Amino acid sequence: MISLFLIITTIFPLFFSPFLSDSLMMAKLFFLAFALGSILLIAALRRWRPRALNYSLTPLDLTLLLFLATAWLSWFFLPVGARVRSLLQPGGVGSLTLLSLFYFSLTQLNGRQRANWFLAGLIGAGVVASLITVALFLLPSSFFPWGIISDQRWSPLGSSFILWQFLLPLVVWLLVYSWRRLNQLRWRQLSLILTSLLIMAVALGLSGYQNWRQRPVILDWFSSWAIAVESFKRQPFLGVGPANFNLAFDRYRPPEFNRSDYWHLRFVAPHSWWLQVWTELGLVGLALLLLVFLHGWRGARSQSAELHWFFLAAWLVPLIFPGNLVSLLVAFLALALVRGSGAKKRFSLIIGETGRDWGAAAAASLTLLFLVLGGYLAGRALGAEVLFYRGLKATAQNQGLAAYQNQFQAIKLNRFLIRFRLAFARTNLALANGLAQKGDQLKEEEKQQISQLISQAINEAKAAVALEPKNVVAWEALAQIYRQLIPVAQGADQWATVTYQQAITLDPLNPRLRVDYGALLLSLGQPEEAAKQFELAVNLKSDYANAWYHWAWALKQQGKLEEAIQRLQQAANLLMPESADYQKVNQELTQWQQELTSNQAAPESTPSAQPSPTPGLKEPIELPQEAAPPVENQPTITP
Repeated sequence: MISLFLIITTIFPLFFSPFLSDSLMMAKLFFLAFALGSILLIAALRRWRPRALNYSLTPLDLTLLLFLATAWLSWFFLPVGARVRSLLQPGGVGSLTLLSLFYFSLTQLNGRQRANWFLAGLIGAGVVASLITVALFLLPSSFFPWGIISDQRWSPLGSSFILWQFLLPLVVWLLVYSWRRLNQLRWRQLSLILTSLLIMAVALGLSGYQNWRQRPVILDWFSSWAIAVESFKRQPFLGVGPANFNLAFDRYRPPEFNRSDYWHLRFVAPHSWWLQVWTELGLVGLALLLLVFLHGWRGARSQSAELHWFFLAAWLVPLIFPGNLVSLLVAFLALALVRGSGAKKRFSLIIGETGRDWGAAAAASLTLLFLVLGGYLAGRALGAEVLFYRGLKATAQNQGLAAYQNQFQAIKLNRFLIRFRLAFARTNLALANGLAQKGDQLKEEEKQQISQLISQAINEAKAAVALEPKNVVAWEALAQIYRQLIPVAQGADQWATVTYQQAITLDPLNPRLRVDYGALLLSLGQPEEAAKQFELAVNLKSDYANAWYHWAWALKQQGKLEEAIQRLQQAANLLMPESADYQKVNQELTQWQQELTSNQAAPESTPSAQPSPTPGLKEPIELPQEAAPPVENQPTITP
């Protein structure tokens, strides 16, 4: 059994799969699930016989169990879509459960007695990942033709930033271990340790240099703290739910965030994993996590110096940086290695008059039942992810029919993820638009297919909203679908207006949403209401050229040409003089000034017909030409 854990700790950091949309972290999550399932299966089969069940328990174990129970309690109050997403998203309740199972399996199987074995497995993985990093840095990119390797910062661990977090505790352990045992080690052992230390130290410095040159995109400390505090005010005890930081970010981020370089991004994690726990699991989760750390630190002080420093370094990483599966596995492994001896416990279950103790067999039976149910659900989830990735590849290759079929099958296996639903909605709409390109040559059957596809696109987006009613991504996607259907569907303008308003309610500080909503109002002939939205967007982000540009057009349509010129001039001031957008805006500005001078009436036009001065607006969809599958193959969805 020890050897299985050694294999897991060695392979897990390096594992990736090219058959998933998230080939790194999600692949590691599924690998950990099936690897731990195999270990639990072997353990259950070994214990399925009449005897008592012996186990040990420490205060650290109880605290970690309470922390996990808090995560599941917070998870219970989430809508169904968010629950499933939390199970499958790295960092959610599924990840916390697997990491806790890894800890308990390791401690109950006495794996901690051979700490050096597991650390040797991690060091082996660190050496391999370090050699890959050095090779990518030294060799030309043409030497690695595989599409999965995106750039020099690629790493099987996820990125050079995650590699740096992974190597730091290992380098600390090797330094302390080799220094304290310098006179006790044989020459071969010392040479192996120093070689490994040198390779990882070089990769640590190289990845640190890469991160310094091209800083990783992470949420700043101020915004992370502000979101955590505001979430605490609204949901103090159990937080917003595991893997739900993205919802807290949309609603509670501070206005200052719009002045950052990443204002257009939506973050799913704060700067620190501890702040993420506070936001998602509330004060109860944060307090229990602190107790887990304190119990672990108390145990680390009674261990060797190298384990003590390894534990501190392993837990310092998620304290300062965003959490990820790799760094959290190292932290939970450090917990297991410093746990210490627990009180011996015995579970007995005497059935009948034979006097046989079925305690171990009962525990093994429950474990097998859990494995069968969990394996079935995990298998369906994995199959859905593979099919979804095939659909994404087909979409990228403009193969509409293949994308439709794969996404349809993915939803049949897992109908609870909004990213599946929204992708399928866009595919349906693209196929409908592709058929509509035929114009007068459309057959009656094709007209029915267009109607079916449009209806299904709306239903899929509505299903996404029903799965996660507080997720602004679902509402925004539904609004965009309604907006595209305004020319062909009666009442689509009203539904688009309502859904944009709901999206803004969930993400009130997003200036891009305000501009999109204002552009919709402008296209519907409501320039006064549109101008209010553009003004709000400018107030949220004063250097947003697109907002100033649309605000100018809204004022121009109201006949306020002098004010419109002032807004257009501000848009021009915010653009780069060498850009095509600047040339476009400058040309319009000259025309408007001439109109104002000659007191001519402004021509009827709308900014929706003008090129946007920023790349924020969506580009036209490149549509496939394949026909949709037969109508009877299309699912019926009632949101």
